[in-house]
Amino acid sequence: MMIDFDYLYEKFKLNPDSCLHLGANSSQEAETYKRLGIKKVVWVEAIPSMVEAALQHLADVGCQENNSVVLACVGENEGEEVEFNISNNESQSSSYLQLGHHSIIHPSVIYIDKFKTKIQRVDNLFPPDYFKEGKWLLNADLQGSELQAFKGMGELLHDFDYVYSEINFKECYLGGALVEEIDAYLLQFGFNRVETGKVVGETWTDALYCKS
Repeated sequence: MMIDFDYLYEKFKLNPDSCLHLGANSSQEAETYKRLGIKKVVWVEAIPSMVEAALQHLADVGCQENNSVVLACVGENEGEEVEFNISNNESQSSSYLQLGHHSIIHPSVIYIDKFKTKIQRVDNLFPPDYFKEGKWLLNADLQGSELQAFKGMGELLHDFDYVYSEINFKECYLGGALVEEIDAYLLQFGFNRVETGKVVGETWTDALYCKS
């Protein structure tokens, strides 16, 4: 995460008790979530081997309780077949989008494998009332496809209190949304961007959105 969560918690008095984390990778943030009092975490990851890595990491750090990992490639168009690209940096830059400006600022990162999968909408993965209880944080780390995932949440976005998301100022991934599009879409659900991290190569960073 580009912005320190302890800093965000203190500055904005954040108090989520649950988290939906899109783009789990190996669940690296599990200990941070536990330390900050997030009792329930649902991790969503597109790469089968990384689902296994996430489950193993949760076991290693004692965070299995109230944590679950869902295998799904999330986006807007349910059933759309895509090629999911796997990167050589422990899969951290993996995406179903092709590398764009990312190749300029991180030239050592390349795709080394790919597999076919189908897009699943978040609002089809969970029941309509799943996120209504408690205060929910949405963390989206989807390598350029954050907006597609938000659109695939439908009305479920109304149930979240905070959104922490990767944002792009240039087309880091081809076809990926720029920050202005993310800002405008989340504003429809009452979210304003309140904190922006240090921008890497004038291209990308993370941001926190809170409801006004």
